[in-house]
Amino acid sequence: MAIISTSGKWFSDGRDLIVTFIIDGQSHEFDFMESFCARRIETGWAGQFEIVRVNGDLDLFVAAQDLKRHRGEVLSSISIITSTAEEDGSITQLEYTDCDMFIEHGGTWVATSTVTQIIGFTAKCRFRVSRPDIQFPNIDVLPESVPEPETECSAGLCLYEFPR
Repeated sequence: MAIISTSGKWFSDGRDLIVTFIIDGQSHEFDFMESFCARRIETGWAGQFEIVRVNGDLDLFVAAQDLKRHRGEVLSSISIITSTAEEDGSITQLEYTDCDMFIEHGGTWVATSTVTQIIGFTAKCRFRVSRPDIQFPNIDVLPESVPEPETECSAGLCLYEFPR
């Protein structure tokens, strides 16, 4: 876990987050999620996440949802749960409900690099939940006091890697 410090305050970084998808009651996680963001909109929430494409599962799921929508059928039930490891060791979990997912960018296919896809979503609601079945693998235990980084900070911003 890396923590960014500016003026002695500690902030989460992207490795402090696990995103779990509940699709028709089944839990799913993507192994190579690169980023996740969400913002409040007038009708609820909207966001996107980037994943490295390792197989066609997500493409096929979104295509099946699109086909159901086109045919006027009932869509799969989707919730997104974010679990954030906090500095004090606690976990904050938020659930986005009644989600719709769609592919914003299917990825650029280049012979010498991975394909990163951008998936968009909308949600009607976001609220705090407690899901003990969703846990961080190998979560670091934070030390009582964090030693000062050995390197100089530029513009007051330092990156400290906790020893493993």
